[in-house]
Amino acid sequence: MQFTDGCSQWSLWSEDLAHVLYEGYAQNSSVELLAFVPGGGHYVEWDDGSSEWLGLPQGLHNQLTGRQKSLPGV
Repeated sequence: MQFTDGCSQWSLWSEDLAHVLYEGYAQNSSVELLAFVPGGGHYVEWDDGSSEWLGLPQGLHNQLTGRQKSLPGV
């Protein structure tokens, strides 16, 4: 979570999510959407429209994988 004063804070949900958030922060990316999945999974959507996830139900994973193919290349 980032506050209006620029400070950020979060509690460790999983090592994988911590790595994803640190990498995004290092690239000056902002999180637009963050969802938690039982068992330590997550879905992160960045301010540029890209997304990454771990541990989503297979049907949702399949839908998102198909969506990624339709996004314009960078």
